[in-house]
Amino acid sequence: MNLIPQIQYWLGIIPLPEQIDRSHSYILHLFDTPSYTYLLLDHLLRELKVDAVIHNGNLSSQLNISKNPHSKMEYEAHLEIFARILETHLISKLFICLSPQDHEQSIRRALPFASIHTPFGHATIDNQSYAFAYFQNNLPDSMDDFRLTPKKSIHFTTQKINWSTNKSDNFFIELIDTTTKSIWKLPYPHH
Repeated sequence: MNLIPQIQYWLGIIPLPEQIDRSHSYILHLFDTPSYTYLLLDHLLRELKVDAVIHNGNLSSQLNISKNPHSKMEYEAHLEIFARILETHLISKLFICLSPQDHEQSIRRALPFASIHTPFGHATIDNQSYAFAYFQNNLPDSMDDFRLTPKKSIHFTTQKINWSTNKSDNFFIELIDTTTKSIWKLPYPHH
């Protein structure tokens, strides 16, 4: 058994592929983020220059307050941690597409600087357009440079998608290189 991924997870580290150019700027694409991955997010924001964050919803995926309203206080505490991490790293461009599991008023209170959308959103960042949705069928037909969903993300012109490890991983963070337009998929370390 290889203990390195487990140790990296405990330390809050996602190993970055050597091909990622740390001098470039990135857009961070997140979705279905359990609160225990916030430490991983903090690590990425320390390691890379991130211009904006696009979150496709389910900000604290281990809590579904639409089904368990009694977990709302815990959900809001998770949102406060997420907000502090973004504020610490001076992330002021945050775009969120709500999922059915999210609580809009709680997100608006914790993240007042966020641009919140449902059922899909559009953003222009560094002269590139992004369409994003929690469900792929909610994305309108458009000519956006990037179309982002939890199951499939693509850059229409280059169609460059790079996997850092096993392509079968279902939960990952995406880094979009604003220079090369490549999308890097970084799976959460296994736990």
